Amino acid sequence: MMDITKLGVRGVGESECCHPSWNSFRKAIGKAGLTCAMMKLVLCNFDHGAWKSGDRLEAKKESFDDYLRNQPREYFSLFSERVAHDRMESYDAEVDPGETLAAKTKAWFGILACLRDLSFDWTIQERHSGSPEPDEEHDEEEQQEELLKMYNKDGPTSMVAGFMADRSLQSIARMLFVIAQPMEQAYYDTLSRLQEGWPGQADWASKRAMGSWWTTVWRILQTLQTPELHDRLCMMMSLGKQLPPDELPEWAKPEHHLLLKAFAFATALAENVFWSNAQFWLSIPALIASLLSRNRAFKRRALQQMRRLVCAVEALEQHQQRNPHNKELEALLADLGWQQQQMARECMALLLQGDFQDVTSVLSPEGLEERQWANSRFFAPQKTLLPNPEAVHSAAHIFQTGWRKAGTLSQQRSAAAAAFLMEDSASTWDFFTFAEPRYADVPINDLEWMYNFTLDSGACDWEHVPVRKLVRGLVPASLANAGIFFALQRVGVNQALVPAAVKAGVWLSAQHLKWLCASLEVNPPNKGSGRSGALLKADWARALVQHLFPEESPENIKKMIGSLSFNSQKKLNTEEKRVLDLVAQLDEENRECPEFKKMAKLAKAQVKEEERQQTEHEVRERVKAEAQEKRQQEAEQQQEADRQQQELEAASPASAARSGARKASETPATLKSVLKIPEMSDIGLNRDPSSYGYRATFPASTLSPLASFSLQRV
Repeated sequence: MMDITKLGVRGVGESECCHPSWNSFRKAIGKAGLTCAMMKLVLCNFDHGAWKSGDRLEAKKESFDDYLRNQPREYFSLFSERVAHDRMESYDAEVDPGETLAAKTKAWFGILACLRDLSFDWTIQERHSGSPEPDEEHDEEEQQEELLKMYNKDGPTSMVAGFMADRSLQSIARMLFVIAQPMEQAYYDTLSRLQEGWPGQADWASKRAMGSWWTTVWRILQTLQTPELHDRLCMMMSLGKQLPPDELPEWAKPEHHLLLKAFAFATALAENVFWSNAQFWLSIPALIASLLSRNRAFKRRALQQMRRLVCAVEALEQHQQRNPHNKELEALLADLGWQQQQMARECMALLLQGDFQDVTSVLSPEGLEERQWANSRFFAPQKTLLPNPEAVHSAAHIFQTGWRKAGTLSQQRSAAAAAFLMEDSASTWDFFTFAEPRYADVPINDLEWMYNFTLDSGACDWEHVPVRKLVRGLVPASLANAGIFFALQRVGVNQALVPAAVKAGVWLSAQHLKWLCASLEVNPPNKGSGRSGALLKADWARALVQHLFPEESPENIKKMIGSLSFNSQKKLNTEEKRVLDLVAQLDEENRECPEFKKMAKLAKAQVKEEERQQTEHEVRERVKAEAQEKRQQEAEQQQEADRQQQELEAASPASAARSGARKASETPATLKSVLKIPEMSDIGLNRDPSSYGYRATFPASTLSPLASFSLQRV
């Protein structure tokens, strides 16, 4: 990207087709809060390493075969129904297969295949540790434990057994591969089209530029309405009631909790798939690929999009030149990014020269008009812009100026910037600060956006509608008969966007928080809580919350301020820490497997960091306690010494010279008594250079027999 952006190299950088899909799945897992569950599911697929080859695998199979062969028929009848549900097969062995539906699955990136296989054999791999059983079955359980100890010893078997006992984990696995199935199918359709050669690749690239990926987004969201998802999650069938109850029944609470996870994952996955592909419709030269289509109507529609996009970028650059100090416009152009690349600039120039006409159908039977246009313009020196060469920048200058970052987030910001500048070009981007682009509705292959350019409740076009998500059992009969298995129930009146968002606990950056306060005319406090009275982000958040909710309780105000101000990561709970500890303590054999190396390294690092933080905290508290104890002991010793000194002084005879510590500026009492006698007035004190001191003279009768003495300087 540095060569393309800074050196003017003619080229296009694009990631391989699998990366957008994989990044979308990975980010959706994190946003839906399913990271720990995914880690558990990956750990449950531990059948690898040395057990996959050689005599160990055969011995393991033979041992399990012998164990199952010796079990009575009642042993299998206890869980045969659950096994049938895991495999989506009929529980009745004599049913006609032609009257049933077959499920067709394919593997994708390994992870979804692992989840399917794991759910397929979940009950078989599960180890029960429930209520007490008869002696014979208890003996069988002991045999099974001995068998597992024989072949796994200190391996991950006990850890996986605990995971397999959690049936909600199986529901999450089913939810993941059912909701991700449309994206998986789109990925394999892409691979098949790319294997067809140049015609298939050109058709695929043109359709991607025209928004074929939106079908995948729509199908992901539609999985919430499919009976397969609700059957896989063991949801209750519709009860046929006209209206759902006001309060959730007890049986519906676990299903509702699982439905919320499915909804969060589906919306997050659809969102990431959309933003990963929006760049192909909102950037040059990616949009040029749409001209490879054989459908002339598609080409005309693509050229209209190119006209809007290129003209908006050109107008924005001219407007930015007239307002060079507008930092917001500079940030918008920096987010756009692709307009600085050589290939994009040349494509924009050719589109402007050709007046956005369809010049790609020159060789078609109906291409006479296009051929005439090409003959009049191509290779005409009078009408062709010649290059204007410039000296190549030095390497130091290139590194100092920097370049646009790569990655999915950069591409998403670029697509959002392109969508905004096309929408707000009529107002010369006066609403830049508060633009919030979001995708809303897409009829067929077209794309419509939701924009909000004002925060005034009276002038805003959008409102927050509070809803409740209904499980299949509570969906009204009229909707269930129409094939709707998931519905949203309106539970309140519409609310203004800003108060509803603040109350819901959104997070805003400091700059956005200041812009929001300025738009709502919220005055910040005169003195902040920072150093020297500086205003902090929490001060702006407090002013906004108190302005919007003046009568709210202090607890809710504190909660909303914390949500606006702090974006701290959620701490690990006890279960997540236990998973990390288990991964970090894998046995030596499994530790060498590539599937666990990276995970074990990450787990060990995180556990070590937690131990370091805990140790640092304990040491800090210990040092504080020791310092406090030392200060207390010193204070007690000083008090004891003062008390002993006072006792000694009280026990000794009273004396004027020993009545206390003598001050430096106070004349001793003994000397005062000597100075008060009359003869002292005849005493003289003169400097004696020969003795480097002073000589005192006084009457001989005063201090007989001494007549005089010298005072030497000490």
